[in-house]
Amino acid sequence: MKTLLIYGLLVFVLFFYLNPIEAVAIPADQVAVLIKSWAIPMTSNQNSSFALTSSFSGNEIYYVDSDSNKIGRLVPETNTITEWDIPTANSFPISIAYHPSGNVYFIEGNSNKIGRLVPETNTITEWTIQSNSSSGLSAGNNSGIGNNTTQSAALAVDSSTGNVYFIEGNSNKIGRLVPETNTITEWTIQSNSSSGLSAGNNSGIGNNTTQSAALAVDSSTGNVYFIEGNSNKIGRLVPETNTITEWTIQSNSTNIKSMALGFAGNEEIYYVDSDSNKIGRIAPATNLVTEWDIPTANSFPTSVKFDRATGNVYFLESNSNTIGRLGPFSSQITEWKLPEKPFDIEVDSAGSIHYIDVKGTKIVRMD
Repeated sequence: MKTLLIYGLLVFVLFFYLNPIEAVAIPADQVAVLIKSWAIPMTSNQNSSFALTSSFSGNEIYYVDSDSNKIGRLVPETNTITEWDIPTANSFPISIAYHPSGNVYFIEGNSNKIGRLVPETNTITEWTIQSNSSSGLSAGNNSGIGNNTTQSAALAVDSSTGNVYFIEGNSNKIGRLVPETNTITEWTIQSNSSSGLSAGNNSGIGNNTTQSAALAVDSSTGNVYFIEGNSNKIGRLVPETNTITEWTIQSNSTNIKSMALGFAGNEEIYYVDSDSNKIGRIAPATNLVTEWDIPTANSFPTSVKFDRATGNVYFLESNSNTIGRLGPFSSQITEWKLPEKPFDIEVDSAGSIHYIDVKGTKIVRMD
């Protein structure tokens, strides 16, 4: 474990500019959409590989900037952007998650590390993921870099325990970091653990790795859900029993890009299928899969988020520069056209939608 106090953090106070209402196409069921946007500091003509996370209230929006090797925070109420340099050079941060304590966790893709930012103290702590170890982490040791790197691509934080779960794409594992004890536990995704909708064959580790790309934690149960990209499956890990269950998505063309959990404890998993242009939902308790066609053809849906206040599901349509909203009970899909291509999306408790554009030039809020 390595802890550094970050000095000289860069603070930008930016006055937001209010875009015209005509900047988006207003759906028939909406009277108006209010748009505000904040420019992000840029070191070149564009930033890259952004991911968003936020406090549930939406008071703070955090993002990663892979090009400049920084973690950023937008406070909409004060129009302030703060950025922190990541201690490890060229770490390539690619995923980020917020914990109710105010701490922010992120993955350093190039350095095989999990990082934690404590904004109140401007402190960043790093843990190295050991690809050949399931018992602990190395203090300030980058020994996982190179051919043995786990290439973690996504993480999620259990809001109840503070434990951090992450995907080890190259080693076909789910990992758990316990920050208080600096320990890590790993579970291998095994083909013989599959059950449910379709008992498929998770044909091995290595070249046939499932390359999981997204995961989420149900803090009410402690269960962890994840996507197996290469095998078109959604998996569930129960850490208490060390049990992994898998469900295969039956489709002629399946490319699951993102997932989101429904209401806590309900075991409803929403996902976007980019190839078949659908939004899907799995109910593991009944093995029931429901899918909705997206009205815009070839929209290539990517990011998906669940609104816990309303039960609506929001998603990005990457090819059509659109944000979509699914009402699962009414099966109605509403779409908003955007003036630029979106990259990632967040929804806060007030129902406001935040997204970041694909060039990383600004964060936009739709009220």
